[in-house]
Amino acid sequence: MGKWRWPINQIVLNPNDVDHEKRLETTIINNNGLCNQNSVKNLELDVTNAATKTFEFQNETLLSFWHEMKNIRAIGIICTLGSVIFWSCNGLFFKLNQSLFHIHALETLTISSLIVALIFLLIIFMFYDKPKLETNDDQNTNANFDNWPLLFGVPGERFSLSVRCILGTISLACFYSSYRYIPLSDATTIRFTSSIFIAIFAHFFVQEPFGLLQIINSCTTFAGVVLIGRPSFLFESSTTASSVETLSPQMNKSFIMVEPIFEPSNQSNQNDIEVLQPNSFFKLYSNSFWVPNSTQSSIIISSSPISTIEYDQFKNVLFGVLLSLVAAISISISMIYMRKLKKTPAPLVIFWFSITNVILGLFGLLFLGEYQFPTESYCWILILLITLCTGLDQLFITLALKLENAGAVAVIQALCVVLSRMINMGESTKIQVFRPELHEMQDFSKYIEFIESTGAHHGGLAKIIPPLGWTPRKAGYENIDIIIKSPIQQVVTGAQGVYQQYNIQKRSMAFNDFRDMAYSNKYSTPEYFDYEDLERKYWKNLTYNPPIYGADVSGSLTDVDCKEFNIRNLNSILDMVNDEYGVKIMGVNTPYLYFGMYKSTFCWHTEDQDLYSINYLHFGYPKTWYCVPPEYGKKFEKLANSYFGDLHRKCPAFLRHKMTLISPQILKKYSIPFNKITQEQGEFMITFPYAYHAGFNHGFNCAESTNFALPRWIEFGKRATRCLCHADSVKISMDVFVQHYQPDKYEKWLEGADVGPDPKDPRVVGPAPSPYDLEYKDLDKCKTKSSKRKKANSKKNNNSFLNNDMDQTINTPPLITSSSTMESTSNEELYTEIIFDHLSPISSFNEDSATKRPLVSKQNSPLEKLSKCTLQYTNNPTAYEHEIEFNHLSSFIEPHCSICTIFKPFVQTDCQITTQSFLLPSQSSMLMSLDYLRSRYIDSTHLDLVSFDSTDLVKCSSCKICVHTACYGITQFTGDINQWKCDRCLKSDSSAACCLCPLRGGPLMMTTCERWAHLTCSLIVPKVQILQSMDKKQIDISQISTSLNSDRTVCKFCKQATTFYLSSYINGYCIACHCCNEYFHVSCGHREGVVFELNNNVATINATCPSCFNRNRKRTKRQKSQPEIELNTKVIAKYNYNQYAYGQVIEKTSETLHHVQFVDTTAENIKSLDILNQDCTVSNPEIGDTIEVIWNKEQLHGKYCGNHYSVTYTILFDDDSRVELKREDIYSVNEVLPRRVQIKLLTSLN
Repeated sequence: MGKWRWPINQIVLNPNDVDHEKRLETTIINNNGLCNQNSVKNLELDVTNAATKTFEFQNETLLSFWHEMKNIRAIGIICTLGSVIFWSCNGLFFKLNQSLFHIHALETLTISSLIVALIFLLIIFMFYDKPKLETNDDQNTNANFDNWPLLFGVPGERFSLSVRCILGTISLACFYSSYRYIPLSDATTIRFTSSIFIAIFAHFFVQEPFGLLQIINSCTTFAGVVLIGRPSFLFESSTTASSVETLSPQMNKSFIMVEPIFEPSNQSNQNDIEVLQPNSFFKLYSNSFWVPNSTQSSIIISSSPISTIEYDQFKNVLFGVLLSLVAAISISISMIYMRKLKKTPAPLVIFWFSITNVILGLFGLLFLGEYQFPTESYCWILILLITLCTGLDQLFITLALKLENAGAVAVIQALCVVLSRMINMGESTKIQVFRPELHEMQDFSKYIEFIESTGAHHGGLAKIIPPLGWTPRKAGYENIDIIIKSPIQQVVTGAQGVYQQYNIQKRSMAFNDFRDMAYSNKYSTPEYFDYEDLERKYWKNLTYNPPIYGADVSGSLTDVDCKEFNIRNLNSILDMVNDEYGVKIMGVNTPYLYFGMYKSTFCWHTEDQDLYSINYLHFGYPKTWYCVPPEYGKKFEKLANSYFGDLHRKCPAFLRHKMTLISPQILKKYSIPFNKITQEQGEFMITFPYAYHAGFNHGFNCAESTNFALPRWIEFGKRATRCLCHADSVKISMDVFVQHYQPDKYEKWLEGADVGPDPKDPRVVGPAPSPYDLEYKDLDKCKTKSSKRKKANSKKNNNSFLNNDMDQTINTPPLITSSSTMESTSNEELYTEIIFDHLSPISSFNEDSATKRPLVSKQNSPLEKLSKCTLQYTNNPTAYEHEIEFNHLSSFIEPHCSICTIFKPFVQTDCQITTQSFLLPSQSSMLMSLDYLRSRYIDSTHLDLVSFDSTDLVKCSSCKICVHTACYGITQFTGDINQWKCDRCLKSDSSAACCLCPLRGGPLMMTTCERWAHLTCSLIVPKVQILQSMDKKQIDISQISTSLNSDRTVCKFCKQATTFYLSSYINGYCIACHCCNEYFHVSCGHREGVVFELNNNVATINATCPSCFNRNRKRTKRQKSQPEIELNTKVIAKYNYNQYAYGQVIEKTSETLHHVQFVDTTAENIKSLDILNQDCTVSNPEIGDTIEVIWNKEQLHGKYCGNHYSVTYTILFDDDSRVELKREDIYSVNEVLPRRVQIKLLTSLN
């Protein structure tokens, strides 16, 4: 082999290494200035070592620290973990910079790489020795010698440095470019196949071991990456349509979804987490794969056949996969060559890698022509953060490869997938804000699909800010003429962050009156520093001064001709409910208006059937929204169930009652993620399926809302829970949606074999419940104690006749049966639990019910189902429609008159609603006493021609109320009797409500003070009379008007359902049980089992509470079974109120007591001797005769109402005291004594 010269002036020497100088000089002299081939390796080693030493730290402390760090065990692994952390953070900041400011990836890469290069160049000159050429020959030393060529790397490693920089840059460029063609999860998965390539290449290039252990490690790592990344080619995406046909029936041949590219926004909000603004530059993508950007400035509608689109998809996906694969191979080789750079300092490697990135970035930007210099400070902050993370990532990975095997580093580096997913998971659940252009708002469904493609649905809530100048109402909001028919007062109880809200309905009011009330001192917004300060005041004073909420006002303030985001007509797939079934659900597929004031609240809930919703704030103060991301919905439900266990046991879907409030502090305490955002005037809020949300109004405002649906909702709808304890809960049949959008799954779904991931928790895979399974499951949830009783024979059919009848009179949904499509018509952010839950037929009659009347099943009585939803204080905005159905069903129950039914149990066992019973009789027997009616009607001439046995029945053609002509006071009616209308319907006041009780349903009549009252309540409440004339009838409540406004007597049954505090807000007038001091409303008492009965056919009605009725019935039964007691019999008798004692019967008297009703409607039992104008020993007066009596030493006039026979015993006790007692207070010594009597007897004996 030949020899070659090595000039001495090109050998880099370290002056501190004397031994090395001598050894090298000796070698050169012995070879006469030439190096032979045998000494090449030693010479190269000496040269590189000498060169390396010229880059040692100048600072001795840093030098010693570096040597100590190299001696730490597993320092390479620690450096790799540091690289993983900064790589993941770099990806997060990179994504934010792209989405917020539309900075091109190459531009960000170029700027950050340039800054990194300058920083590490500075580090080289600050912390490393200057790279001088040192020799022992001073004459050969040139002070001006150019030393910079050594910055190009250490001799012998320059090729490896070049390969590392070029391949690393290619890998980065390919990886970023693959984002445009395939999803991030797919690109990341393919990118981390590099762990396998690195293990193979390291074995061949740097002789690292590659045995079974390394193979297992690499394959296991790659498998973990696949499971975490979940690429779409292995796992079906749950956020995109599974097939082309699932997007739109009009695009079943082809479809292209539109996604704007983001551009920066100059507006910000202190509560906005992420602000996105799409411009007119669109990207097209299909299914879950990205398609290259279109250069057109408008939406591209493809007319290509489906085969062409599928082929284009395949090409783009293939190209994206190839790019990712090239990135994986490039980074693998790059890391191997980085491993070989053991002599080159890490800052030098990073410097050249950054310079290569800058060169590639500039070339790419010039080629693409998309350069845009960032001007905003926030953008530069993100770029500096990207620079910091990039530099530290490169520093740590370079040091790691110098200290550790490449295979081990690759395995640890796969943790990037885990950490990135964790970071992105937290980021993806934030509330995003979008700013569309005007033309992008014309297709509402497409735009919602776009924002979901950005991951907005993971946050559960999104804000959309229309472009400046857009308005949904061109005429403005100055002249609004709207009646708020059912405003509600929101009473909140609770403490320490957990509350319940009850809605109390108020009288209807005009919009201007509500606005004046909202701005009054009592309800106005307090002074506050910022939104955080107002929020603290809200939660601090939540239970004080209940606000009024004008919610669920049917209508819209949006112009009909508005083309963008018109809430009147969103054209979503939910419109199929109206198209297929002809049913409009108020507030669900029709708009509702909401008039709020400070503190008016909507409690935690998801939308009906887990639908989407849209809410637009027309004008006024902002709203604060809280939202739990859908993936944490199950966790939130568990928390609510633990706090409201009783409600959960009664109804597993109690959160749909919208009565539950849990403060953010409680959510933080139990680590439940939630987001908060403020909706300003002129902004849209979108809620996504299964997103629990709540919030409050900052002051007077007006919002408009409705529900809508996209194909992604169908899986939620198939699994949505339902509330069965409220008759107004919404139920939407999923039949038409599954059949139309998922025809391949329809049969399996009906069979309960539609297996797939639960959209509420994708980790759970199982079959979606079939519609039949869901019905059975709902029935199981609805079981109560009363259902264990023996059911009476009752019958229920589909009520087809009733449905037809209702559809002809009012345009409402048919009565719901198991085959019906939907249940009721309620929606939106406000409506919560009614305060009369105790009046549900399920729970009102318990095992200890005083009346012990036979019950019918909840499922078997449509009347019972409606009895609850027709309450006045209900969350049902269409209570009038339900009231009509309730009245209609009540008319089939004998005696058919809604007034006479007060004497019948509220729930009938013989309520056989069949087609035969739909024929209403023309007459029926009156249970109401004519004498009693004469006493209550001031002019009762219309009763003179009424038969005692029966009278005519009339039914209102509008509200379906059925009454006797005599009971209602009808004197004459000309025209078709089938067109008769009650007083309430003649006034066309569908919102009329009784001022004497809190319940709906039953005949109403105008009062003298222009209010409404039930005729039934008016006939029973004392001191209330009915003014009758030829032209009108009015109820006179003047004698109780003062008590009606100031009396704080609380209804027993209202108090049982809520609290004394809440029941004090309930309007009405309470009557007392005639046997005890219990008070109740007439209608509440009737539905709770209070017995109303005429007192032996007299002109009085006794109201007996269930407890007293049971006790009296037992006493009456015992009296009938007990024989009369003979004189001188030893007995146990009532000595006083608290004592029983032994005594003897010494006298027995019998007399007739006469019932007399006085002018003030009170009735008393009068002895025969006290009747002045009639000799009762000869004959008794006729019922209805006017008589004079002595009562309480006064001579009074009254009407005779009958008589009864009474026996009185005189008992002589051991202390010689005498007491007159009735038979029910006396027991024979051989009789079994009741327990209470035994206790009182023992007390007296002791």
